[in-house]
Amino acid sequence: MNIVFISDDGHGWGIVSAEQIKAARMTPEDFSSFSYETPNREIFALEEDCDFPKYLNKLDSMGIKYEITDRHVDYAHRDNPRSWHRISRMQTFDGGDPRLTEKQNRELGYI
Repeated sequence: MNIVFISDDGHGWGIVSAEQIKAARMTPEDFSSFSYETPNREIFALEEDCDFPKYLNKLDSMGIKYEITDRHVDYAHRDNPRSWHRISRMQTFDGGDPRLTEKQNRELGYI
């Protein structure tokens, strides 16, 4: 699996697709609002200090091999994730996430 790591002069993000997140058995809701997403939620920029390591640790635990390619962009470059939306968190309810079964909610610690 190839992962691009984009950085500007102040910060960096691991760029992953929705399919890559799903392959890691994760969802966008597993990440903080310090990460970014495209409007269609197909590409995610995982913040370098907590969300990107969390994703890589999950890949490591699953034995998924990956290669990281570094790319530097200027602060104002159109590919800089700072111009994207912050990851939106889905609302969970007292009974957990309504999209999941009760068993899934329990396994994920939502209830």
